[in-house]
Amino acid sequence: MTSEKSYSTAQRLDSHISNHPLTLTSTGNPQNITTTSDTAINGLSATVTAGMYRVHGVIFWQQGSTASVQNFSIHGPTVSRMQVWYEHFLNGGGASNGVGRWTNVSVQAGSPNFAANSVVFFTFDGVIEFSAGGTFSVQVSEGTAGNALSILIDSFCDLWPVI
Repeated sequence: MTSEKSYSTAQRLDSHISNHPLTLTSTGNPQNITTTSDTAINGLSATVTAGMYRVHGVIFWQQGSTASVQNFSIHGPTVSRMQVWYEHFLNGGGASNGVGRWTNVSVQAGSPNFAANSVVFFTFDGVIEFSAGGTFSVQVSEGTAGNALSILIDSFCDLWPVI
C-alpha cells in the first residue's frame, strides 16, 4: 500500500488558487459613472503576479439619459502580450455591436451610442501575459463630459492562471 504525500492546508490552498479561476464580482448598488477619467469598477480588481492569465468577463451597464459613447478598459502591470476580444450587446436586441480587440492595457474600448436608458452587456475574453506583478482592474469612463452610465450589480470577471 502506498502512502499519499501529506500537504499542509496552506499548500493545498496555494495549489487550488494557482489552478482555478479567481472570480471577481461587482459590489454594492449600481455604480454611477460621470467622469471622463477611467474609474475602477467596484469589486473588479485583484493582485496579479507576472505570468499568463486567461480572462473572461461580462459587464452589465445602463446608458444614462443621453445616447453617448462609454469607454471600457483593462488596467494592470506591463504586458508582454495580450489578445482580448470584446463586444457590446444591446439587451434584447440580439445583434452585437462594437466588436474589437485589446492588445495592451489601459486602451479604451468605446461603445456605440446606445439609446438613452438602454441596458447593455459588454463581454470580453482572451489571454494576458503580465511582465510583472501589480494590480489588475476592469475600468470604465464616460465618453462625453456631463453624461452618465451605471454599472449594474452582478458584473463579473474571471482570471485563470495559465500553467
